Amino acid sequence: MRTRLQEIFRRLMPQKTYQFAFVVTMFMLIIVFIPFSIIISSIFSSYAKTTISKNTISILEKQSENTKELLQTITRYGYKIYDDRNINDWLYKKNQDDLRNTFHTWQALRSYVSLEPSIERVFLINMATETVMDSSSRIYDFNEFYNQEILVDLRNKERVKTGFFISKINSELKLAIITPSRTISSNFFGYTVLIIDAETIKKRFIEDERTRIVILDQNNEVLLGENNPLILEAVYKHIPVKSETVQVKLNSESVSLNYSRIDAFDWTVCQISIQEMQTEVLYIQLWIIAVLILFLIILIIVTFISSRRTYLPFSNLAQKISLVVKGDVKATNKSELETLNEGVEKLIADIHKLDKFVWEHHDVIRTENLRQWILTGHINSYMQKYLEEESEILNKAQIYFTVIRIENYPLIEDEPIFKTQKLYKFAVQNIIEEILRKKGYDIIATDLGVNHIIGILGSDNQIIQNLIDTLDEVREVIGQLLNCQVVIGLSNECNIEDSLREIYEDTLELTNLKFVLGLNKVYVQKEYATYQILHEESYDEDIMTELIQTIRLGRTEQANKLLKKIFIQMKNMPYNECRFQITRLIYTISKTFHTLAIVNGFGDIGSFIGQFNSLTEIEKWLNDLIIEISAKNNNRHNEGRREETFLQITEYINSHLSDPMLSTDEIAEQVSFSTGYLRKWFKEYSGGSISDYILKQRLDSVKKLLEQTDWTVMEIAERTGFQTKSHFFTVFKKHTGTTPNDYRISKRTHV
Repeated sequence: MRTRLQEIFRRLMPQKTYQFAFVVTMFMLIIVFIPFSIIISSIFSSYAKTTISKNTISILEKQSENTKELLQTITRYGYKIYDDRNINDWLYKKNQDDLRNTFHTWQALRSYVSLEPSIERVFLINMATETVMDSSSRIYDFNEFYNQEILVDLRNKERVKTGFFISKINSELKLAIITPSRTISSNFFGYTVLIIDAETIKKRFIEDERTRIVILDQNNEVLLGENNPLILEAVYKHIPVKSETVQVKLNSESVSLNYSRIDAFDWTVCQISIQEMQTEVLYIQLWIIAVLILFLIILIIVTFISSRRTYLPFSNLAQKISLVVKGDVKATNKSELETLNEGVEKLIADIHKLDKFVWEHHDVIRTENLRQWILTGHINSYMQKYLEEESEILNKAQIYFTVIRIENYPLIEDEPIFKTQKLYKFAVQNIIEEILRKKGYDIIATDLGVNHIIGILGSDNQIIQNLIDTLDEVREVIGQLLNCQVVIGLSNECNIEDSLREIYEDTLELTNLKFVLGLNKVYVQKEYATYQILHEESYDEDIMTELIQTIRLGRTEQANKLLKKIFIQMKNMPYNECRFQITRLIYTISKTFHTLAIVNGFGDIGSFIGQFNSLTEIEKWLNDLIIEISAKNNNRHNEGRREETFLQITEYINSHLSDPMLSTDEIAEQVSFSTGYLRKWFKEYSGGSISDYILKQRLDSVKKLLEQTDWTVMEIAERTGFQTKSHFFTVFKKHTGTTPNDYRISKRTHV
């Protein structure tokens, strides 16, 4: 079930990277904007309510202050009426017989009313005569006066002080103020009551269909304004001690009660605003939300454009990677991110492979250049340029050639001998390079596919003995770390114009001196004279050549007979001559079949020969050695040994392709075969001749270099061991059907 839900969710999700990025970004924006909008709206709403409330209260307080000033003005005006002598006399009289005074009083009263628009009418009340003069009509007796409530209060002496009250006139409630005389005496019998114009007061406050004004006196009785019982109940319930705004609910409507005080009269003014503040706040909220939604839409559009512009190339790249990796864009259910990850991982792997190939190729090129230099004997311009770029060795003041020959390999169980030899030669080469470079020497070393490592050393004006000591240290370290013995030969100082092949062959021969001298040391060129005596002829060389040949063929009986002939000749020689010829015989056999290490336990060949008491014992030992060598060669007919021998032969061939002098005789010598037997053995194992194999490898190398390098055809021919230009062109065209230049052009055009 869970897997199915995941699959459904996977299908619903956008497959394109830019679409997925857009959806995720939009989702995040919405998640952020919703609470953000609510918070911002709430903050602004709160701020708006507070601001509106403060502004409303401020306006209401100003209106209340203006109303207070108006009422104070009216009050002062009420007192000013008493300054008129006619009015004052009328209020002092106990009868109204003086018609003249009454007329003048009525005229003065109307004049005062006309001067103050806030006063609707004025009542002069004479308590002695029980008459009331109305500025708007006439003089009334108490019994016929239309507002008996005022007379009742005055009779009860409840209105003896200045004060406001509600008076009902013509069925309308009016705000009235009574102003007694400033000096009350026993001869003064009157009061003045001013009826205030309510509209004038209301104009002091903002009032419309959604706003009402209620003015309460000190007893919280309504002096002016709204008489709705429901509203008045809310007003009474929330009367504050100071100016403030209260939010209440009336019949599901939100109502704002804005209170203000008129402290001079101890009045409370309440402005009732039905939905006014809420409407304004709601408008602000809607405006904020609209702006934020518009901003969100703009962000979404920008995000889509940005996502498409940024990630669409990745989608196209993922499509191309999927097409390359899978062969079909629709053939995989992987997301673009997974496809990109797979492509990047593949790219990284390819880069590692390429890097590894470059380094391996780098080593191959360096090795090939060094091998060609050694095997051809001279250095061409390309090799010189390459070696100058890769190493400082050609710029050194002193150049030497060294050969490190491995005498024996430690036996490792369950490991092929050939594989073990390659590993040990690789380790020996690394040790040589590391120690010499630490000592300040520049070195280029390589393995020619035989039992020794060759190297070219460069130094700046160092004493030759220091180099000998360093190479001696190399020999000791190899013995300690690898448990194998090496012999090191060092040439005299040379230069790049010398024939390096001759120097190589002479230095290699120096390593054979240990067989004669038995010393663990570095052998140098001046000791070469000791070696040359081993090549002086005495006994029949034809017999020696035939002996070597019969040993290679495994004919032990025939070999024993030839050996017997040689020893018969030695019996007629002087002792020293006989001893020397025995040394030469042992050396020749051991060198040919790579058994020079047989004398290691005795120090030198002289000590080794000294262990024998007679020529018969030496002859018997040599017979046993020949049997051992023959048995070793016979083991190569086993399948495992045959494969090992074949690999040894092919490696030697591949490492000497640049040697134009490479021959079957040389290869046979390396594997201790006769030339005829090698040709027969190789053909039986591989199905082709060894000369055809060498030619095929050279042609394959030529093709590779034509395709991958810009070297000239002659440089390539020289590097692959062809001796002449005509021979190279003839062989190449015979086997490929085209010339080298045409082959290069066709391959590069195809690419």
